[in-house]
Amino acid sequence: DISRQIEQLVDEIPFTIHKLQTFSNILQEKLDLESFKFCFTVASSLISELLEKYKMQKRSLRHFVGQLISQLQNENIEDCLTQLGLFESPDAKPKATPKQDIGKSPLDLTEEFSLPLKSSESNLSAFSYSLLQSLEGCDMEFEIKESEPCLAPGGSTDQEKTKCNSTTIKAHRVIVSSRCP
Repeated sequence: DISRQIEQLVDEIPFTIHKLQTFSNILQEKLDLESFKFCFTVASSLISELLEKYKMQKRSLRHFVGQLISQLQNENIEDCLTQLGLFESPDAKPKATPKQDIGKSPLDLTEEFSLPLKSSESNLSAFSYSLLQSLEGCDMEFEIKESEPCLAPGGSTDQEKTKCNSTTIKAHRVIVSSRCP
């Protein structure tokens, strides 16, 4: 079963290379520079994530990668897989490699987009704070009613009256909606 899957993967390599060439031609014809940068960032991050998953499963993939290298018999591919950390050649001397944080890859280009800015560094945060403080153009009001029971001088509970105090707080819908989940 595994050997059949390996043969199938090896047979698909030329087709994949052809597809990559076709994809490259389409990119050159249809994408402007900004779109290309975005697509490249997303694709390289996905590839990085995939490589990290393969590194975590390196032990179970060792036999498959060894068979792949022996069938392809290409020194460049072996060197590439060794540099990526997916293969250790049997004749290579073990090297003392520093431990890397598996959760953070040097190829992950989207990390900066997924981490929120600190509020002290964010222009949006500074603008929202000034909008909150100025109360100019408030488009929303909250009314908080506080009721305090008052007893009538006769002491009858039937004639109990309530005294209402109300406080109005002005707000901006933008700020309220940004703080609500």
